[in-house]
Amino acid sequence: MSHYSISGIHDLSSAYTANMIPNVIYQVSVYLHVDGLSIMIHIDAAKHDLRNMTINQIADLAYAEYKKKSSC
Repeated sequence: MSHYSISGIHDLSSAYTANMIPNVIYQVSVYLHVDGLSIMIHIDAAKHDLRNMTINQIADLAYAEYKKKSSC
């Protein structure tokens, strides 16, 4: 299993948009360090309830998205 750590979350305010418009992507950028690599993952705030997640839960979600996209 890979070792990862979170190094930053940007645009988290898009998860707090009051009236999200359909078909608009509200991305939150999560920066991870995975096995010595710097990775940026975009998470759609409209699809995931980021407002009710901790920083660690957001990091776990970003890592899961990374694994899915990289087929690790």
